[in-house]
Amino acid sequence: MKTIFTGLVLSVSIVLSCYAQAGGTVASPTTSSNPRAVRNPTEPNQPLTPQSPVNGQNQIAMPIINVKYIPVKSFNNANLIVLTNIQDFSMLITDHNIVHVFYNDSTFFIQSSTLTVPVSIASNGYKSIADYQKGNQTGYTNGASYYYAVEHDLHSQDEVNYFKQEKFFSSNDYRQAQTEGFVKSGSNNRITRITGIIKKSDLEKNIYFANAIIYLMFYQQTDLVKSFLENKDAVALTLPFAGMSNRNYYMTNNSNIIVEFKTGYYYINLDISSLGVNKDAVFYYACKFAQYVNYTDYLSKYVINNQFTIKNSDSLARNDLKYVTYQDCLHDINALLGRSR
Repeated sequence: MKTIFTGLVLSVSIVLSCYAQAGGTVASPTTSSNPRAVRNPTEPNQPLTPQSPVNGQNQIAMPIINVKYIPVKSFNNANLIVLTNIQDFSMLITDHNIVHVFYNDSTFFIQSSTLTVPVSIASNGYKSIADYQKGNQTGYTNGASYYYAVEHDLHSQDEVNYFKQEKFFSSNDYRQAQTEGFVKSGSNNRITRITGIIKKSDLEKNIYFANAIIYLMFYQQTDLVKSFLENKDAVALTLPFAGMSNRNYYMTNNSNIIVEFKTGYYYINLDISSLGVNKDAVFYYACKFAQYVNYTDYLSKYVINNQFTIKNSDSLARNDLKYVTYQDCLHDINALLGRSR
């Protein structure tokens, strides 16, 4: 009987082997315990799992999330293997059922009874293997860039580079500038001076952008940015300016002036050329300060004749303040300031 049973098992094994070689598949009565199982490509909603190299290419590794991180002061081993690829490091964690990852400021280490020698990889600024995997797969150059992107709601290394170089204060500003056409809009015909007249109520509606420009002009090397940007009062814009309150105007010199020359009406003249008008963020804040809705509005309505850049200055002078021309209004403002022009 034993001989018959052994023969049957052998026969079944041979049949299954031949069937598999012919291209068939054999269903397993239980789920495979192989941690490198491949996801069925017809089931796109299933999570990706690591798999063996196919055609010499390493596939996406399983996210490493169920490990405990243990800080160490030092790790010195003459037989230490140093890897250069986070996917290989992740594969070893999965294949050897690693549950503890040791780390210091610059390196992750793993070790177990099934690894003949300890293995390490430079952390590259990442705080976890899972973050390292995400950052690596999405093209960030290091952990610093990855966490900067997370903090500012950015989506790529290119966006991180752009955001930093252009001087945006927040990702909301960046997204709004993008929506309104200011991002990568070209460097021609950009505001270098914010000048003109504006109603106090209109200034305060858009005061965030005025705060941004004043901050960049006078405070960008300090940590006052959050509190300064939250200012809601037009009068507070004058704080960086040295002036005499009994004359009700504020100026650093003849190039930078804020004055409430009539009740409820401000004259503003700010030279912003030193801020780098080629920077999209500076251009965006300046245009919004000057009351333009978007880049198209700016292109269609701004004046290129050294008179004013603040939108509606001419109509305010003539319609609200009853001057014949904007220049007549400016003449009175200059007289108030004791200027010849």
